[in-house]
Amino acid sequence: MQIPSFDRLESTRRNRKLRNFFAIAAGITGIIAAVLVIDPMVSNEPLNAMPLLILAFLCFLCAGLTIYFHMRFISRD
Repeated sequence: MQIPSFDRLESTRRNRKLRNFFAIAAGITGIIAAVLVIDPMVSNEPLNAMPLLILAFLCFLCAGLTIYFHMRFISRD
C-alpha cells in the first residue's frame, strides 16, 4: 500500500483560502452585529429591540469564533 506524499504547497494554499474565508466571515458578522446594536440606540426603542440585541450577541459570538479559526489557520502555515 502506497502512502500519498504530503503536498506542502497545496496545504498552504488550502489554509490561505480558509483563512481568507474566515476573515471575511468575521468582518461581515461583526458589521451586522454592530448595526444591530446601534440601530435600537438610534431609534430610541431599546425595549422593543430585545430580539435584535440577542441576534447581535449571536453575530458577535460568530465573529469571535471565525477570528479564532482564522488565527488557527494562520498558525498552521
